[in-house]
Amino acid sequence: MKIKKWLFFVLLISITVFISCKKYLDKQSNNSFVVPGTLTDLQALLDDADVMNEFATPSFGEASCDNYFEPIDIYNSGDDGSKATYTWQPHDYIAPNDWASAYLPVYNSNYCLETLGNIPMNSANEVTWKNIKGSALFFRAYYFGQLAWIYAKAYDKSTAGKDLGIALRLTSDFNVTSTRATVEETYQKIIADTKESVMYLPGLPEHPYRPSKAAAYGLLARTYLSMRQYDSAFKYADLCLGLQNALLNYNDGSINAISNVPFQRFNKEIIFYTSMNGLNITPLYSRADTTLYDSYSDSDLRKQIFFRPSTGYQRFKGSYSASGSNLFSGIATDEMYITRAECYAR
Repeated sequence: MKIKKWLFFVLLISITVFISCKKYLDKQSNNSFVVPGTLTDLQALLDDADVMNEFATPSFGEASCDNYFEPIDIYNSGDDGSKATYTWQPHDYIAPNDWASAYLPVYNSNYCLETLGNIPMNSANEVTWKNIKGSALFFRAYYFGQLAWIYAKAYDKSTAGKDLGIALRLTSDFNVTSTRATVEETYQKIIADTKESVMYLPGLPEHPYRPSKAAAYGLLARTYLSMRQYDSAFKYADLCLGLQNALLNYNDGSINAISNVPFQRFNKEIIFYTSMNGLNITPLYSRADTTLYDSYSDSDLRKQIFFRPSTGYQRFKGSYSASGSNLFSGIATDEMYITRAECYAR
């Protein structure tokens, strides 16, 4: 009798829970959850700096480079993935990672471009509409470039048509299968999207988080330089500097050389701001290559501004991110001056 009563009680509870769940599931979802569909919504997606700008660009290139080293005690304290990256060894690539982080801005860009296609441009919304269109094209190209420079072969005109590039995601539909384009297709898409973005973007942005014509010219200069097409790289570096050419003066007292954070985060050299995701490299735990550091003369202010002593070596502190644990990866006038100078020499 006790068992029967217990079973009846369990059955009653189960029926009650089932009815309650059905009522809950049948109820309309909260009206505050809406699918972004207005120009305001789309601009907000592109202005989401936590996804589109900050800790977003791949860091494997920096993690594998030779302008710094890790002391053995720091190396030994790292996880297996960090050690493998530092020593160029194959390892399990578990999310979150460089690859996945860079495709989030691509997804947002694709969504904005698709949704914008359903919103006619008119005299009242023209400025906003064009900014969204140009920004989405720029962001997609920018992150395709960031991915290509790490996950594809270096551009070689003789083999680019068959070398494997990256997955060119051109839709927000995740049901569409990803396939790798060739290196040639990858670079041509970066160039095409960036050149189209110039048609819509303002000359200079309201904020360095936002793309602009100057940023697009800078991206084209960076892209053509990596393709070793120096005439085109020169052209776009020069166009970029024609819009924004300010340089910091290390001699005018505006920079505190002994500070651990000598540069302002959005200083006047910044054309477009992004930072590395920081999963694989941080200035806090790395030390500057001694040969590189010794190549600066003692009177060179960069020796004080960019480095600080740390456990018998020197640590980099000169990132334009104004952070000891984050690296600036965006576009700035100093890069454009060096690009143009190299192209002059070439």
